[in-house]
Amino acid sequence: YIGKDLSHARDELTFYEQVLQLSAKRDCGGLGKMLPFMFEYAGLLTCPVRDAGGRIVEEGTLDLLVMRNLHDGCARLRMLDIKIGQQTASAGWQGKSRLGAMRQALVDSNTNSREEGFRLEGFDSPPPALVSM
Repeated sequence: YIGKDLSHARDELTFYEQVLQLSAKRDCGGLGKMLPFMFEYAGLLTCPVRDAGGRIVEEGTLDLLVMRNLHDGCARLRMLDIKIGQQTASAGWQGKSRLGAMRQALVDSNTNSREEGFRLEGFDSPPPALVSM
């Protein structure tokens, strides 16, 4: 398992908590078939912060999203990065500028995000049949 600093992933907490609840249900609806392919999420961990000498820093704790390391048991990991939503950025959300949101809206309009509600953003270690020339 790995820990992801919640201060850099606050928007992901609700998503992973919902995935955890959905995975406990028998009928998960349309996304149910994708659940086995998502990060295995174990919950939120609050732990003390230590200095370089290993001593606990009194004033600090760190909140971590605890997820299974996807590289665990893999010689070579094949991973899809799927963006979910018809609109994948909004100005002011997570520090996104107005210009950045406009650029992202252009990407959304030229991909299947707007019509299908998702798009393939990246593909790590694709099979040889899918590698572009």
